[in-house]
Amino acid sequence: MNILMLMSDTFRRDNLGCYGDNHVHTENLDRFAVESLVFERAYVGSFPTIPNRADCFTGKFTFPFYPWGPLRRDETVLSQLLTEAGYVTQLICDTPHLINGGAHFSRGFRAWQFIRGQEGDPYRTGASLDIELPCPREKLRGNGRGLLQHMRNNYYREREQDYIAAQSVKAAMQWLDENWKAEKWFLWLDMFDPHEPWDPPEELVELYLKGYKGVRVPHPKYTSTSEYQPEEVDYMRAAYRGEATLVDRWVGKLLDKVREMGLMENTTIIFTTDHGFYIGEHEAVGKLGWDAPPWGLYEEIAHIPLLMHSSVAPGPGRSNAIVQPPDLMPTILELCGVEQPQGMHGRSIVPVITGQESEHREHAFSSGALTGGSSHLVSKATVTSGNWTLIFGGQDAAELYDIEKDPSQTRNIISGNEGKARELHSAFVDFLRKVRAPEEVIEAQSAVSIL
Repeated sequence: MNILMLMSDTFRRDNLGCYGDNHVHTENLDRFAVESLVFERAYVGSFPTIPNRADCFTGKFTFPFYPWGPLRRDETVLSQLLTEAGYVTQLICDTPHLINGGAHFSRGFRAWQFIRGQEGDPYRTGASLDIELPCPREKLRGNGRGLLQHMRNNYYREREQDYIAAQSVKAAMQWLDENWKAEKWFLWLDMFDPHEPWDPPEELVELYLKGYKGVRVPHPKYTSTSEYQPEEVDYMRAAYRGEATLVDRWVGKLLDKVREMGLMENTTIIFTTDHGFYIGEHEAVGKLGWDAPPWGLYEEIAHIPLLMHSSVAPGPGRSNAIVQPPDLMPTILELCGVEQPQGMHGRSIVPVITGQESEHREHAFSSGALTGGSSHLVSKATVTSGNWTLIFGGQDAAELYDIEKDPSQTRNIISGNEGKARELHSAFVDFLRKVRAPEEVIEAQSAVSIL
């Protein structure tokens, strides 16, 4: 069994027509969804980018143990096990956080390729380049530093195929040309788009906002929507959707190549993301982070797309099983016939894929790091079970939502449902005990005031 893993950073679930959205052009992924098992209830585990990849690479929920940081060298990782099992393994990524700063996410792969230039990647200095920010610095994340670096990195871009997402997909297509005859292979393609800065081809912005002449904010600071004009938020949404469509176009080219090469029958293909992004919802722009208010992980962030095509499935369909990123590693190992290491928190979803089981988890647990040692995250946790979601932590009062009746989470109904809130919080504390979180983490979370 070959494995093709497609990770697209910050790709909101509601971009996809297969999840009921008709506003964003993602025809290629929607076509792939028709051929695949569509998971209706996939949720973030550890948040955001790097903690999510750590969950995927280790099969563990890492948020109770350590904050944003390099992949721990004492962890047994997916790529290592597959390489040892004789797989030809390759990482192709343009997500700079996986490589820069000694992050070590290339560990275990036989080879890896880093496509340079996203966000603040220190790729070009460009001191003599004629670059001008598109809006006042105070509207931009990091006072415009990351956007300026991104503009330097991509100064010579001329055509769509020069865009970083396109370069990454072209690298993956070339890799397939060179390796498709291998007995078994594993390719992890990690794309930063549609993560901001948003700079898709202008024609793709025009798909969603025609003739815009106002201020463009492609890399907004994470703050309240009150700091932006309504038309600026409209532009952000259009630019973000344009990037999602760009990703769809190029992922579509890769999927077409897999079809043309006759690899669909012996390749499991997974498409997913690490989290979403607020673009006006909950009066917010951004996501939880070191420079953001302590927002909760609402549905726009925590509820993620997961599409999986595999020959072990009896056919395409939809699953309501609750699944999370730590489940991906044990699933891939089982599909590949590789022995699973001790200590993983995730469980294989192969029984769900094959139709032997319809349920997987009772609860989804989502959080930023609960341990100290990093100012990068301000932690709030979310517990989802059935039609209920509890959001708690920090200095804010806890919130409880019925996401079946109120999918946009606009009506906090914790008053009158105190028993359900306590039940979900107790499940979170029990989960921490089960995964053997540090005692100080368990004690701190046990003491969190829910009511």
